[in-house]
Amino acid sequence: MPAALEAACRRHGAQVLCLTTEAQNPTTGRMPVKRRQEIAEIARRYDLQVLEDDCYSVAETEIPSLRALAPERVWLVGSVSKTISAALRFGYVICPAGMGEAGRLTAQHGFFALSRPVADLMLHLFRSGAAAAIKARVQAEFAARQQILINILGAFDLGWQPGVPFVWLRMPLGWRASTFVRMAEARGVLVRSADEYALVHGRAPNAVRIAIAGNLPRPGFEAAMQVLADLLARPPSDLSV
Repeated sequence: MPAALEAACRRHGAQVLCLTTEAQNPTTGRMPVKRRQEIAEIARRYDLQVLEDDCYSVAETEIPSLRALAPERVWLVGSVSKTISAALRFGYVICPAGMGEAGRLTAQHGFFALSRPVADLMLHLFRSGAAAAIKARVQAEFAARQQILINILGAFDLGWQPGVPFVWLRMPLGWRASTFVRMAEARGVLVRSADEYALVHGRAPNAVRIAIAGNLPRPGFEAAMQVLADLLARPPSDLSV
């Protein structure tokens, strides 16, 4: 929230802001453009360096990133593991204007570097256009599975975005997230409760995160979503207090 950010800057002298604008994990929330503009203005006013996490990219975007709004101070961080292949442990940083050398030196001192085969492979994928083609196929597969999920669970309170490989399910009346997770696991389906993502002293909403699994055949994924739908339609008759 821009007002809370400005208050924190005044109170604590903050220097670095880390946030996700496109697809927040686990809620799939997306920051509206007005809030992005307000945050860019606050970052300039208090000389904040901004890390914009773009690990989970939406399929298409029509609004500017923070990097586009404040290129002199935003470090856009991304990964191909979530968009091209989980087998490729490869990330990247687009540095602020004039800060490329600082970014390179920071990276060199922060890890033991990539193996040459991985570096050469990624360079080939980027230069040849194969990375974009693979990403498009991955997005198409996620879209098909997302449609399966929505067709089965669409009657419930879902948060989702095209291209994002998970959805946020707010529990209907009669369910607690912890109970739902436990009963789903007993039937062979793994989901994550909201409290796994909450701060230590934070308050978690009554919700779960459902991953759009790419390693299951589509019939298996559809069957898993049907298991969740059956559970949601039949809340337990009593909850422990």
